[in-house]
Amino acid sequence: MVQQIGKLLEKKGQLKEALNFLNQKILENVQDIRFYEEKGISTLDVAAALMRNSQQEEIIKCWEFGIEQNQSNIEFYKAKINALKKLGRDNEVIECINKWMRLNKNCSLVEFELSQISSSKFECNNLRLIYQQLQINLINQSMIMMRRNVQQKKKFYVQIISETILPIVNQDEIQLANMLKKLGKDKEILQCWDWGVMNNINNIDFYYAKSMHLESLGKDQEAVDCWWFGISKNKNFIKFYDAFSNLLTKLNRNQEVADCMQLGIEQNPQNISFYTKKVNVLLKLGEEQKVINCLDYGISQNKTKIEFYNYKCQILKDLGRNQDCIECLELGIQNNPTDFQFYYRKAYKLKELDRVEEELQCWQRGIEIQKDSSNYYSEKFDVLMRLHRYEEALKVWDDGIQSNIHDGRFYYLKAQALDTLERNDEVLLCWDKGILNNPDNFSFYEQKCDALMKFEKLVAAEESWSSDQEGSNKSDNESCKNEQTSPLPLSENAEKALQCLDEGISRNPSDFAFYNKKVDLLKKLGKKKEAVVCLKIGQEKNQNDPEFYLALAEELLSQKNLLESIYYIDQGLKRFNDERLMATKWLLLSKQNMLRKAIIYFRLSEGWSYQGRKLKYNL
Repeated sequence: MVQQIGKLLEKKGQLKEALNFLNQKILENVQDIRFYEEKGISTLDVAAALMRNSQQEEIIKCWEFGIEQNQSNIEFYKAKINALKKLGRDNEVIECINKWMRLNKNCSLVEFELSQISSSKFECNNLRLIYQQLQINLINQSMIMMRRNVQQKKKFYVQIISETILPIVNQDEIQLANMLKKLGKDKEILQCWDWGVMNNINNIDFYYAKSMHLESLGKDQEAVDCWWFGISKNKNFIKFYDAFSNLLTKLNRNQEVADCMQLGIEQNPQNISFYTKKVNVLLKLGEEQKVINCLDYGISQNKTKIEFYNYKCQILKDLGRNQDCIECLELGIQNNPTDFQFYYRKAYKLKELDRVEEELQCWQRGIEIQKDSSNYYSEKFDVLMRLHRYEEALKVWDDGIQSNIHDGRFYYLKAQALDTLERNDEVLLCWDKGILNNPDNFSFYEQKCDALMKFEKLVAAEESWSSDQEGSNKSDNESCKNEQTSPLPLSENAEKALQCLDEGISRNPSDFAFYNKKVDLLKKLGKKKEAVVCLKIGQEKNQNDPEFYLALAEELLSQKNLLESIYYIDQGLKRFNDERLMATKWLLLSKQNMLRKAIIYFRLSEGWSYQGRKLKYNL
């Protein structure tokens, strides 16, 4: 309603009356920015009409009155800044921003509100720089006003520092300090950084700033004292020690660098960085014994950390003290008798020194302490193989097998070594021993069969299998007639492999893995009928295991014997509610175009993904 009245007066040309009306409403509603905005628009209209600066001043006075009545409302400041920008009065823009900062110095949203002014109403690439410039202007003006009043000047600097520099420290604040320095106020800028350090005790930037300022004044000792204070307050932060040591190094005060790092070691005994820095300084000073003492202390505080032993060995090697290096690693083994890496480091060092027998003794010692770890045996074996001491190398694995008769790794590694030496008969003997000691472990039988068949030529068998597959495209009865009746004669190794698996089956009649391995081997040899017989024997002996029904049905299906395959699936379904059997029955019925029955089994089975895989495989 008020806006409508104001606009009506404007239309009648009664601009002054409109302004008076809005003035009255502003007095009645000093916190409502809408009336100020309406008056500002009206005043601009007057200015456009009369082209008089007095009306422009009316705009500014309007917003100044709003600011006086609403000192914490950023919107009034933004509106005044916008008006000043339109009038090209940029200097007053800075004064307006400064006024807002002065009146709202305790506001928690200072940064946010300043960015609002910058982005919304005042185009500025870097508001912080304006912020700094405002403070510099204040400093310059106040210096002129307070030349004769030292106490008041000091109080002013403290106020500037506490209100402007301390809230945020970055390169901009450093620039502000540099500006103060250019004004010749070194004492005041030092007070600035002192204040910053005391109020930001863990912020290294303030220490850097104070130290650099002191260095520029030639006050090196005060800069050193500054860092000592910083370290005393930040004993666990290595960056303080690094910064301090850099300053001391630059001043060529190496002994103090060592003292600095000693303090770091005392406060952080598990951090190897302090030790390395101290050692490097002591080496420069030629303090060899102090270097060793420092490293010994590090090891005493970190007995299980190999990096401390390695670092000491590296230093000892550089000093040409190889025997001391060996003794250091021996200490590591004594402190960590079950840690492989300590043995490895000592053995590697002995290898570098060409002390082979000691290297072997090192690994033998590890074997005696950890007889079940193949790592020690492997390393000793490699050393002996490198020396072409093959019999001794093989005996290493014999000892390992004797101590770990049920661990297949030792048999495998010995068999691998024998294979490398092309001693094939001994490879088989190795697996025979594994089978003897582990008659129920399928992997030993599997490894022996693979070894037997490794050099066999199965090309003819595969061709026979392929031709048989081609013949399977005919009808079931015709396929059986055309199937080869004279399979390839078995080689000696193939017969031994089958005998090995028969032995495993006789000892483990309920383990499906043995039957499955034998079936795979028979199929590769072209003996598909024998493969079916093998599975039937397994099914008869394990009528309570669905794996045998499923494997037998799938093998019969692969040979196009659908009816018999369905029979064994049905036998299995009488005993088990197995989704794989249902899925196979669904597939078999689908192949016979018995779709309705197939759908029943499809719905009964919950193994949708399994069915999908079978369908994709058989299509």
